[in-house]
Amino acid sequence: MDQREKIEAAVRDLRDRGVGAFTAAPPMFRWLWRFGVNLPPPFFLSFGRAFAIFGGGFAVLWPAVNWLIRGGQLPGPPALEAATALVAGALFGLLMAGYFRLRARRLRLPDWESYAPRAA
Repeated sequence: MDQREKIEAAVRDLRDRGVGAFTAAPPMFRWLWRFGVNLPPPFFLSFGRAFAIFGGGFAVLWPAVNWLIRGGQLPGPPALEAATALVAGALFGLLMAGYFRLRARRLRLPDWESYAPRAA
C-alpha cells in the first residue's frame, strides 16, 4: 500500500469511527496532498508537528486575508501586524494540535508508521 492509498484508507477508517469528513481530512491537508506533500492526516501528527503546520499556516494566511479584505491596506504598522499574526498563529496551533492529539488518544490511534487501516 503506497502513501496515498494509506491516507485514503485512514480517512475512511476515521469516518467509520464517527469523525467528520472535514475533520478527518481538513481542506488544507487535501490541498497539500493534491500537490504531492507527503503528510499523514492530522490525527497522526505529533503535537509539535501539528502545532507547526496549523500555527504556521494560520500565521501566514492571517495577514494575507486581512490585507485582501481591506483592499491592500493593513490596519496597523507592519510590525504590529506581524506580531499579531504570530500570536494568533501560536494560539491556533496550540488549540488544533491539542484537539487532534486528544482526539487521537481517545480513538486509540497509533503513530502513522505503525498504523494499519482497518479492512474495508
